[in-house]
Amino acid sequence: MARGIEMEWPSDDEIVAGIVEHGSISAYARALDRKVNSLASHIDARLLRDRLAEARVGARQKPQAAKPKPGDKVSREEILEQELVEARKALASARVEDVREARVLEAIERGIRALKPSSTVAHPRRPSQGTEHTLCLLWSDTHAGETVSLVETNGVNEYNWQIMFERLRTVASSVRSHRDHYGTRARTLHIASLGDMLTGVIHQELAETNDVPFADSMVQFGVEAGDWIAEEFADEFDRIVIDCVVGNHPRFSQKPRNKVAYDNGDYVVGHFIRQRLREYKHITVNVPKSDRAIVTICGRTVLLAHGDGVRTTMAGVPWGGVIRHTERLEKLFSLSDIKVDHVFGGHWHNPQIAENFGILINGSVKGPDEYGMKKYGGGAPPVQLLAAFHPKWGMTGIHKIDCVEAMA
Repeated sequence: MARGIEMEWPSDDEIVAGIVEHGSISAYARALDRKVNSLASHIDARLLRDRLAEARVGARQKPQAAKPKPGDKVSREEILEQELVEARKALASARVEDVREARVLEAIERGIRALKPSSTVAHPRRPSQGTEHTLCLLWSDTHAGETVSLVETNGVNEYNWQIMFERLRTVASSVRSHRDHYGTRARTLHIASLGDMLTGVIHQELAETNDVPFADSMVQFGVEAGDWIAEEFADEFDRIVIDCVVGNHPRFSQKPRNKVAYDNGDYVVGHFIRQRLREYKHITVNVPKSDRAIVTICGRTVLLAHGDGVRTTMAGVPWGGVIRHTERLEKLFSLSDIKVDHVFGGHWHNPQIAENFGILINGSVKGPDEYGMKKYGGGAPPVQLLAAFHPKWGMTGIHKIDCVEAMA
């Protein structure tokens, strides 16, 4: 402070109270940011020494609050003090645990650093340079044209042309999801079209209740199914192969045919799909005149057939008949030096796997209907299967594509 300017001091009462509170003149002088000698001179000039002594004596003689006794009402201050004590104890305990854990970790690290590796040769893991996976979609039993009543199935299922393609879009989304799971090297898609893509009119009630006439269903489904493949898969895979076999429902004859079995709506649909996709050079559509096909997927021989050749009156998949039928076919093909590794079929609308993954039975897109519920008392939800193949490891995965979220 500049000389000649008179310093301003607190009042006498404030000075006395401040010194008592801070415990000494020097402490109070520091609090005021003044020199101790200046404050002492001011006290002497104001004759405050006696007042200061009396105030100090009074502060020492101030009665202490009586300690509470058991049974007295607990004050808010006591509660807070107790919580503070407990919190401090908990913090101290936690800190002890932190220190103990740090010591253990430090000991482990010292032990690890002291170990000598058994080999000093590094073996970096390199990305696989092997060939790609191929995904194979088992696509069957869409029963295009058929309607299933939500009322007549007691709320179990509803089906029509619109719902069919909603479920097919769900199938496509799931295929792409699995493709991403296998990584960028899953660049080939094989679609095994296993028949009953149309529901046909082999039963009178179908002719009466189908929402699309049989002739229209062949044309409309062929074109729209081609659109579905183009929109959902054409830009997603480097190569797409589609093999079509016929089912029993879209046949033109009242009774199943053994000769000229391709005289069938599924055969017509396959050709419509091929025409719709002819502009895509990386898509191949095969439509054989046999009711079965032998294809090769990653070096594995796969027999495609709808499955209606196995006779049964029981509900579900008649495994005894399926296995016997398959064994006879395998023996027959072996005479031509054809070793069948897998058999893919549909027909029973009930997805199943048997014979050490040698036989795959696909589900349906349609789901439960009035016929199955009344005659067999059952029906499986709409499901399709997706198989993954690798040239070295063979079949590496079988995935269930569940379309139930698209049900009404």
